[in-house]
Amino acid sequence: MKPKITIYSLGGTIAMSNESNQQGVAPRLTADDLVKAIPQLNDHAEIETNSFLKLASANLTFKHLIELAHEIEQSIARGKQGFVITQGTDTIEETAFALQLICQIKGINQCPIVITGAMRNPTQVSADGSANLLAATIIASSQESNYRGVLVAFNDQIHLPQYISKTHASALDTFSSAPYANCGAIIENQVKYFMPAHLPPLKLDQTLADDLTTMGDEIDIPILKPGIAESPSLIEMVTDSGAVGVILEAAGAGHISVPWATAIKACAEKMPVILASRAKGYLPQNTYGYEGAEIDLLSHGLISAGMLSPLKARVLLAILTSSKNKMSLNQIKTHFKAFE
Repeated sequence: MKPKITIYSLGGTIAMSNESNQQGVAPRLTADDLVKAIPQLNDHAEIETNSFLKLASANLTFKHLIELAHEIEQSIARGKQGFVITQGTDTIEETAFALQLICQIKGINQCPIVITGAMRNPTQVSADGSANLLAATIIASSQESNYRGVLVAFNDQIHLPQYISKTHASALDTFSSAPYANCGAIIENQVKYFMPAHLPPLKLDQTLADDLTTMGDEIDIPILKPGIAESPSLIEMVTDSGAVGVILEAAGAGHISVPWATAIKACAEKMPVILASRAKGYLPQNTYGYEGAEIDLLSHGLISAGMLSPLKARVLLAILTSSKNKMSLNQIKTHFKAFE
């Protein structure tokens, strides 16, 4: 018996088309439209479709993802065994990680949830959406994918949300898990995993599940990325703006100028400040000892993002600060330690 899969379409390039009087493409195609274009999908699963949204991915919010997770939870209760989500690629690295955290909080990681999209819209030659959707369906239909949480399928590669990033504005192989590794691949229409199922050991309070429903459409956690010889005046503006936290996208191993260090330490006394790097890789904690380097900043209350990119650090902090019972700095730090 073929597994029962639901395909949710949220919009994005994979679902875009144009009209004769329009310049450029926009999200118009439904989940049914996408599925009808690929009859091979029915070889792998019994498919249900749901045209959940029709948005460019920059317009997706935490609220949308929480509503989607609720839909998935209800579908699991009705006997669905896997899920595919199509969306725009611009924000996949954020939405996939956010959905992973939300599903962990809700305790619905038993069934595979696979996110995919396209770099070329359906009006272009060699559009990649159909191949990506087929791969995602094969992954979601495989029992090997159970208990792996949310996955991202692109260009026949399978990625974990905490690692993936979009590295190119238009290339088909834009998604990469470097400097870490993708967790699997599609080879001859078969799922091959290179590592065992593993989710970060987050001890997220289940009461957060109720708190998530109160998250608004906008979350005030700015990402500050200082360039060379840049004034720290932005920090002062953020401190006085009512922000719930700050992500500091520092250079290299987590380094900023002395003026920025002075200002960000004062900011960290008022709100959580996460120290991340604009470079890829794990953020060191005990290498550089000068003022404005990681040892100095972490000793003054900043929290290491570990291996999380600035965008993912912001997603995690947004979810943690959604709690009605305000988390202490130490509690927030404990959750970020899961990614060290």
